[in-house]
Amino acid sequence: MRTRPASLLACGLLAIAAATGCRSTTRTGPLDDLVAARSVDIVYAAEFHDDVAHHVHQLELLRAVAESARVNGVPALLGMEMFQRPFQAHLDDYVAGRINEIEMLRRTEYFTRWQYDHTFYAPLWRYCRDNGVRIVALNVEKDISRQVGREGLDSLTPEQRSQIADEIQLDVAGHRARLMPFFQSDAHPMPAERIEAMYEAMTVWDETMAETAADALAAAGPGARMLVIAGSMHIQGFNGIPDRVTRRLPDSNRLVVVLRTEDRDGPAEDASTPELGDVVIQLVPIATDPPSRMGVQLGGQPRPEGFVVEAVVEGGNAERAGIEVGDVLKFIGATPITDMTDLRYTLDRMPFGTTTLIRVVRNGRPRAFELTFAAPAVSPHTAP
Repeated sequence: MRTRPASLLACGLLAIAAATGCRSTTRTGPLDDLVAARSVDIVYAAEFHDDVAHHVHQLELLRAVAESARVNGVPALLGMEMFQRPFQAHLDDYVAGRINEIEMLRRTEYFTRWQYDHTFYAPLWRYCRDNGVRIVALNVEKDISRQVGREGLDSLTPEQRSQIADEIQLDVAGHRARLMPFFQSDAHPMPAERIEAMYEAMTVWDETMAETAADALAAAGPGARMLVIAGSMHIQGFNGIPDRVTRRLPDSNRLVVVLRTEDRDGPAEDASTPELGDVVIQLVPIATDPPSRMGVQLGGQPRPEGFVVEAVVEGGNAERAGIEVGDVLKFIGATPITDMTDLRYTLDRMPFGTTTLIRVVRNGRPRAFELTFAAPAVSPHTAP
């Protein structure tokens, strides 16, 4: 991760074993005070996907859960919303050392299906690889959840229906009450049937992640430990994934951990409502550099010779370097760019402020330009 020195995390976690069965608690203390959840089967960490402080603390939670598993002689697992169920075999290959990180990201189609900076999550999956912790792909296939969000659950074909959770409960009152306000807007009202379809999509998402987590935990054997990482909307309030796992594994012992960052979420007292989770961890923000982006729009699919530059952002890094529309991107530094994984993997790892050589083909002839990764001109989701 591209981080600058900071007083990283000013808050610790109430000892998890003592917190089991408790309601929401906020406590300050050094991060080293984290205590492994020795009596907890499954720990849920509710995150904001773009909050670096959350990701740093997740690694500490993962270490605690893995240590608990090690001491008790049982397997440890990491369930991640960031990967979709059809790609489980590739995560298994990565942890087993049969493929490397970039190949795992390519085969799981990470950069087209999740898109958040992979360096946020890389310490987690590298820890799993180094320590034999199985990574579980929790999420439903994206095209299916999108279809449900547009047309409703009944629109799925039998084949599509077989790829999501067997049991979908749409009548969980707390879940519906918590989520429905997010789908409704006074400024842009939508038909009731579309709002219901969006709620069905979220429920399919939660039920499928819950089913996958429950099945993986049960398959790992008695006493296995699991950390589940997903967005706050899927975890906080105890409904979403947690209650649906408990429905499937009624004897499991859970802990819901909600991560909050002071500047983003307000003071600690505003985040410590017992409706959020068993434990609320208040974090200090971590300062980060902007992402390294070129400031171009590339063609959606690379040609055999490379990606075609379709637009150049005015005043952006590429324009300052001399790159033009129609150039074919071949190399960033010494790395050949053959697909979106090469592109995003290279850019995510490029330190902000770096000057590197960009090699292109222009009018059939090779050209090279020095590009400095200064402040991005546009969102990284629209200009890689």
